[in-house]
Amino acid sequence: MAETYRAQVTIPMFTGKPRDVMTNTFHFVDALEGDPEASLVEIQDQLKDFYDTAYTTTASNRANYLVWANATLRIANLAEAIPRTIYEMNMGFAPGSGASPEPTEMAIVASWRAAPVPGIRYQSLYNRVYLGGMAGVMTSSTAASFPTINAAICARINNAMIGLHSRTFDPLQVKWVQYGMNGPGGEGTARPIIGGFTDNSPDTQRRRSVDYSIRYDWVPTP
Repeated sequence: MAETYRAQVTIPMFTGKPRDVMTNTFHFVDALEGDPEASLVEIQDQLKDFYDTAYTTTASNRANYLVWANATLRIANLAEAIPRTIYEMNMGFAPGSGASPEPTEMAIVASWRAAPVPGIRYQSLYNRVYLGGMAGVMTSSTAASFPTINAAICARINNAMIGLHSRTFDPLQVKWVQYGMNGPGGEGTARPIIGGFTDNSPDTQRRRSVDYSIRYDWVPTP
């Protein structure tokens, strides 16, 4: 029976605060049982390719407020009882030097989906990640259009998902999957991915931005 792993990639910001991170979750199934350390290495290899394609390895494309060298991958076998054993390793990312004007709570939404299943709500068949920390991602507004994410960057992220999906069981053992509930009150289920999309309008990955450095007060005019 295949093992299902939850994989969390976390990239800290320069502040070192626990809440100041960019974090995303993926799911993988492993055709072999009982070797989580090998699964960890294989998942790291696949996700590093994903991020290197989405962000490129060019330092100026990666926001300088993220500490890329300290990015970590943590995986857990979802079949284990809670609290589960956590396996961790460094992601090995290239550094970032891009001066990004975009707010830290802003991110690009990349989604993937499984095939429709009768009786299963469509929300359970989708997963998404929030990719922040990119430099120079926006196309300016006009009198007849809103600001949007640059089309070339959306294509780059789609290529990253296509590449991750194309990694097969042969010769690898680990495969990226969609993960969701199999019905109200049901158990989590791993499903094959049939496609996905990247929105050209940003969303937020945080409830609010990082702490302010200056607060500008005002008082009523006498």
